Amino acid sequence: MKNILVIGSTGAMGSAVIRSLLNSKKVDAHINAFTRDTSSVAAHTLKSLSPDRISLVAGDLNDTVSLDNAMRDIDIVFCNTAFFSTGTVAGERKQGMSALMAAKAAGVEHFIYSSLDPVSRLSGGTLPVPHYDGKAIVEAEIDALRSDEFMAQEKNGWFSNNVTVLVTCPYIENFYDFFAPEDGTLSNGKKGKLFKGPISGDGRLQMIALDDLGSFTRIVVEDKSTWGGKTLKVASEELTMQEIVSSFEETTGIPAEYKPLTEHEFLSSGLPSAHDPLNNMLMYKKGFFAKRDYEMLKSIHPKLKTFKQWLIETEWKGEHRTMRKNAATGEV
Repeated sequence: MKNILVIGSTGAMGSAVIRSLLNSKKVDAHINAFTRDTSSVAAHTLKSLSPDRISLVAGDLNDTVSLDNAMRDIDIVFCNTAFFSTGTVAGERKQGMSALMAAKAAGVEHFIYSSLDPVSRLSGGTLPVPHYDGKAIVEAEIDALRSDEFMAQEKNGWFSNNVTVLVTCPYIENFYDFFAPEDGTLSNGKKGKLFKGPISGDGRLQMIALDDLGSFTRIVVEDKSTWGGKTLKVASEELTMQEIVSSFEETTGIPAEYKPLTEHEFLSSGLPSAHDPLNNMLMYKKGFFAKRDYEMLKSIHPKLKTFKQWLIETEWKGEHRTMRKNAATGEV
């Protein structure tokens, strides 16, 4: 049995990862769910998935002693740091590097780090998005450490052989709360769902379903010989907002419309996703994200879902569903 530590366990991604790992046919896993509050409803809901195979581990990424203790006798780590617990790029960088160094010191055989696109770099410094850039900075440090090990000809370099980076993107489930449509009257006078946001024209939203993120993590865990020391950038597809609304209307039969907002209208709209003045929706409007190799991703994970397939499977019809503690901050 492999002992797997999941950092960010009670969040949307962490819980999806745990569900997928519990269903693995190749890895018999015991999950250590690292959480700041083992008495929370989210923690107990998580443990109820498999009481015998999930242990709740109290800890905080800002507390190195709790990190060191949590790493004892651990074989595999999945780490999704929480930007909003510190609210700064420097804070998230410190959390990510602390987890990496604690795992290295403990002799963890495989560390999977969850990253996001380096928006500040991709935009030439014109559009910093802190909750993306914090993770991307740690990813850049991992790349540098891999390179240092290579240049030093360390055949058994830990970062070069034992660290996998999984670069993710917005969850489709963000439509449950973060980008939830409103009930209203469409421009043709019909009652329906109004989707609003700053993405306009041919701007595309890159996205992936949470259970597919869990599946990619499981695939990486099951095949360290392929993915150790490698970086995998994942997503399911990229759609314009008009394509998203058309798919919604076609699949659900509910009239829908997209209302593009100017940046000023968006930032003063009161929408949950407008909490960050330079938020991640603007990066998709301007195309500051890394393209994915969708054919390669489908070859790795043939059941990778499109937005339309996700709509069918979840039977979502535009209603609000709770996915995180606070849709206005992204806190989980």
